[in-house]
Amino acid sequence: MHLIKRYFLLAIITVTPFGISGCLEEKEGLYNVVGPVATIPVFTASRTAPTAGETINLSVRYYSPNVAVKELRLNETLGTAQKRAITSKAVSEFNTQNSYVDTFSYTVPVGTPRNTRIVLEVEAVTTNDLVGNRTLTLTVGQ
Repeated sequence: MHLIKRYFLLAIITVTPFGISGCLEEKEGLYNVVGPVATIPVFTASRTAPTAGETINLSVRYYSPNVAVKELRLNETLGTAQKRAITSKAVSEFNTQNSYVDTFSYTVPVGTPRNTRIVLEVEAVTTNDLVGNRTLTLTVGQ
C-alpha cells in the first residue's frame, strides 16, 4: 500500500510542472501595445496647507516604458468649481528606459478662503494621446 502511494505521489510531482507550463502563453511576434499610458508614481508639494497668495513647488516623477511622453499638464479644481488648466510643459528627448522628475510652481489664488480644498492634477500625455494622471489635495491654511 505504501509503495502505491509513493508511486502515485511521484507521478503527480512529475506531471504537475508539465500541466502548469501548458497554461503559460507565449508572446506573439506581431503583438502591438495599443494603449499604453504614462505612470506617475510620485506627485508631491512643498506644503500641503499653503496660504492664499503663497507659491509652492510641486514635484512630479513619471515614466512610460512603451510610448514617449510629449507633454505634462497641471490642472486645478478650487473647492467645488470646475477643473481648469493651469499650465503645460512640452517634453522632449524622452527615453522609455528612464524615469523623469519635473517641477511646477503653483500659486494659491489670492482671496481663496481658509480651509478651501484645492485638488491639483498632473497629467502626462503620451505620443499616442493617452493620458496618465495623479492628484494631490491641498487645504488652504491661515
